[in-house]
Amino acid sequence: MIYQQDGLVKTEVYLSLSLSALYLNEQNEPKRKIPLTEDVYKTPESELVKETDASSDNRFFIASKTKLSVPYIITLGLYGFFWFYKNWRHYKNVTEEKVWPVPRAIFYIFFTHSLFRKVSETLNAQNIEHHWSPNVTATFIVILSIASNILDRLSYREIGSPITDILSLLSLPMILFFLLQAQTAINLSLGDPEGEANSRFTIPNYLWMLLGSSVWLLIIVVLLEYAGVVLIPDA
Repeated sequence: MIYQQDGLVKTEVYLSLSLSALYLNEQNEPKRKIPLTEDVYKTPESELVKETDASSDNRFFIASKTKLSVPYIITLGLYGFFWFYKNWRHYKNVTEEKVWPVPRAIFYIFFTHSLFRKVSETLNAQNIEHHWSPNVTATFIVILSIASNILDRLSYREIGSPITDILSLLSLPMILFFLLQAQTAINLSLGDPEGEANSRFTIPNYLWMLLGSSVWLLIIVVLLEYAGVVLIPDA
């Protein structure tokens, strides 16, 4: 994206925002409790039973299109890391598979196909018809994310600026387009097509979107300086 010559690096901004976002949301998320009346000696349920009841177990992260789109754009794509984290966190809590949500969110390009295949399997287990290709959707997200990362590196080295900056920004809505396809499939698999169960913004959402807005302000100022509209004095 955009980098300031005074040493402000987007990676540092992203790291601070992501840590704040995860912390604030962890404080508000209810912990999974095991009922006291549960029989610890009962025969474990088969995988078939778990798959059949997938619509009621919230194994993925429900969200409305608005709640995915607005934070994603305002935080310059940072919300995508949180989105992948929440999906893997939900999946781990429900299925009790040994997966690490945080690494799978940070290195999401290596696990996007796996996540979307699991969503597709959940849809198929419930005989829900939804015309989408999990592999194609995941592939586009991975390719666009890599391209955006390359553009970021070029921008940091002032190679091709401001063209590389602008192209990097344009990659955001393209990635979001495919994320929304995945979110639609997730919502359908959980019996909430519109994502109404998670459509309202919370206080933590507003707080770190506010931080993201400050980064957008910085980008606008720098672009205006590139265009010669404003002049940023040396510190």
